[in-house]
Amino acid sequence: MAKIRYIYGNTAERLDNDVYIQPQHDHNNEKNRKKTAKIEQNREKALSMNLSYVTLLCIAVVATLFVCVQYLRVQSSISANIKKIEIKEQEIAILNIENEALSANIEAHVNLEAIYRVATEELGMVYPNEEQIILYDRVENGYVRRNAEISTE
Repeated sequence: MAKIRYIYGNTAERLDNDVYIQPQHDHNNEKNRKKTAKIEQNREKALSMNLSYVTLLCIAVVATLFVCVQYLRVQSSISANIKKIEIKEQEIAILNIENEALSANIEAHVNLEAIYRVATEELGMVYPNEEQIILYDRVENGYVRRNAEISTE
């Protein structure tokens, strides 16, 4: 019978004449190898993409892009409207300033003595006397009902 010799480690030289006998694997090593093989199989399966996954992914990307484009359009519209509002507010401010200036100009040119003179001398107007003044009580709802025509005597 040939002499059997065990050589361990990675520096052992291989001799052509010698017969190497591998030590027997224990049962736990076999289970670990099966688990590792199963994990590798699952990893490959998880990394593979089938048609339905790719289709769903494409639909999600297109939907996301659509939402982003719509968001940008709305933001752009809001920005444009804000600019228009600012321009209109500036126009209103300018018109208010012009209106106040014109009102002040009108008030400066109004001569109450000249109006009184024209009304009394040229148009024949007079102040009313006590008999011509009719007082009324104010109604709560804000308007007065007239029951008869007002005479022009």
